[in-house]
Amino acid sequence: MKRLLMILLAASCFACGDGEGEENECNGGGSGNTLEGSYCEDVSMVFTEVGCLTVSDALRIEYVRPIGTGSEKTLQIILSGANVIFEANKEIKLKESGAEVRRILADAAAPIRLTDELEGQSSLTFGTYTSTIGQPMDGEFAMLFKSGRNLRGTFECTLKDALPQQ
Repeated sequence: MKRLLMILLAASCFACGDGEGEENECNGGGSGNTLEGSYCEDVSMVFTEVGCLTVSDALRIEYVRPIGTGSEKTLQIILSGANVIFEANKEIKLKESGAEVRRILADAAAPIRLTDELEGQSSLTFGTYTSTIGQPMDGEFAMLFKSGRNLRGTFECTLKDALPQQ
């Protein structure tokens, strides 16, 4: 009976992998890149990788899934360095800092803005952060929506320039 339960649990978590290029859908713990929470109950939150990109004074954290010749941003958090100082172990309130939270889906005409749906206590904290391109960074976030739903996540990525020099 115990063995059958383990097999069923493993089979029900077909999208919970953390391998490179493997799809993840609100996978909870296990890897350094996770999404979980009640927001996932009826919203598809599939991603294969997490990117951390900088352009000018902005930082983008993106949960990405390749689609055909393009990609989908299952979740994108954009923070402006003009509004907040990026540093490790300092909580950043997403609404107060003017962060933009959105989804960019392949079949949507425009980005889906989630910022206005967030409650004030929604936040992000870097565990490791340097402003140096090519260096690793990680952190976590917790979002509470006005609907009462929540979305939590962790991320581990290498900081890249969104507009690399040619």
